[in-house]
Amino acid sequence: MKQKIITTVLSLLILIIAVVASMMFLRNKPEAKKDLVVQNSIAVKSKVVTNQQISSDIKYPGRVNSAENVSLAAEVNGRIMQGSVPLKEGQSFTKGQLLVEIFGEDTEASLKASRSNFLRTLSLTLPDINIDFSESYNKWNTYFQIVNINNKLPKLPEIKSESEKVFMASNGVLSEYYNIQKQEITLDKYQIWAPFSGYYKVVNKEVGALASNGVEIAIIVRNDKLEVIVPISVKDAKRVKHGQKFRIISNEKEYIGTLSRIAGFVEESTQSVNIYISYTPESKHELFEGELVSVSFNTTTIQLGTSLPREAVMPDGTVFIVVDNKLKKQAVEIIQQLEDESCVKGLNEGDTVVVESLVNVQNGQEVKLIN
Repeated sequence: MKQKIITTVLSLLILIIAVVASMMFLRNKPEAKKDLVVQNSIAVKSKVVTNQQISSDIKYPGRVNSAENVSLAAEVNGRIMQGSVPLKEGQSFTKGQLLVEIFGEDTEASLKASRSNFLRTLSLTLPDINIDFSESYNKWNTYFQIVNINNKLPKLPEIKSESEKVFMASNGVLSEYYNIQKQEITLDKYQIWAPFSGYYKVVNKEVGALASNGVEIAIIVRNDKLEVIVPISVKDAKRVKHGQKFRIISNEKEYIGTLSRIAGFVEESTQSVNIYISYTPESKHELFEGELVSVSFNTTTIQLGTSLPREAVMPDGTVFIVVDNKLKKQAVEIIQQLEDESCVKGLNEGDTVVVESLVNVQNGQEVKLIN
């Protein structure tokens, strides 16, 4: 029993000695020397700032729209027949071409019958005109000769006296004439002619389908006159003027448009004002309806600034300047954004600014200048 107790006590004593020795070793262990990072200087391209007057260029996104979108709706009933061009979406046409024809031979035959009856009425009144209004006989007889049942009625001769007007009205000449005019207007509605050059945007009825009064057949879009709709800030809307020139940029090509009108209200959702820029294409497919473009214009604001390569301006709107051969971040404001350059303000005359993109550098880092 005594042997067991002695063994246990010795074990505890050895454990205590080991713990104490470990603590003393850790306490007296020398601290590791921190690595001294030697910051080598780097070579950077730079230039000395020379501020000059810059006319700010303002850019906004815009959307191309046709100057005219017209809905073709039938005003009569009948079967749709083929016009001068196929009635298909995307089909182009020129001004004056027959777009849609609605079968109306029965209406045309009825009109010819009415003209024939009108000729008969005139022939019956001519002998009485010769007696009662001899001075007017020649003009009415000449009119009778030129009336053709296949053509629209010519304008009635001038009626100079009240008695002559009463005579022509009582014999049914005037009522038949205006009834035929009404029929001729109706017959014109059986043909729809292109009011401008453009293309079919939407086609709702095919050739052979029945057209009904008031039903939309197709939507046509003008392509020889375009508008670019541009939402701009209220501030800039007050700075633009009617007739002002704008640059329309699409696929790296530039076109010149003219401000035609300014909306007189603010869009509630965007708090912007729509302006409309007119553009007449010189050839087909310069711009397409619905295409998103970039629109820029000059303002009358002249500011002092300097031009830097685009890569010199960091995404956070800062550049590096060099003070006592060390880098220092400097915030700038972009006045004008060009393809390869950024015109900025916020730099002092004579500052040395870095004109290249720097990676993994910090404020205070030493540099060597390269002109």
